[in-house]
Amino acid sequence: MNQELLEKVLPLVGGQTNVSRTDQRPDGLHLIVKDAGSVNLEALGALEGVASAELIRGRVVLRERGTEKKEEPQMGLTNKELATKIVTNVGGQENIAVLTHCATRLRMNLKDNSKVVFLLRFLTERMSFIPFYT
Repeated sequence: MNQELLEKVLPLVGGQTNVSRTDQRPDGLHLIVKDAGSVNLEALGALEGVASAELIRGRVVLRERGTEKKEEPQMGLTNKELATKIVTNVGGQENIAVLTHCATRLRMNLKDNSKVVFLLRFLTERMSFIPFYT
């Protein structure tokens, strides 16, 4: 972001004393502000050279013209479609005795392991299936 534009931005985010950190990233300029109530998003978005201005949890994100956020390609399955395929391939909802999860794993205790379709690992690039028998 050029210096001239930055000088126009600072008063609209509450001045330099309200900015605790700045970070220039490929998607735009990120400003961490102390008081989000001092930020004038409407005026920031109207500045010449600014494509968009967002305020997200104390972080102002300014995207310059030409660096607008691009739509990310969609994965093959929605979460609901993926969940339906997983449940179907482990023998249906009635075959699941216990289901737990964390941010990275889905754990199931099944009533009958012979009902599992092992092609489950090919459902999506986002997941793999590791059979575990007790």
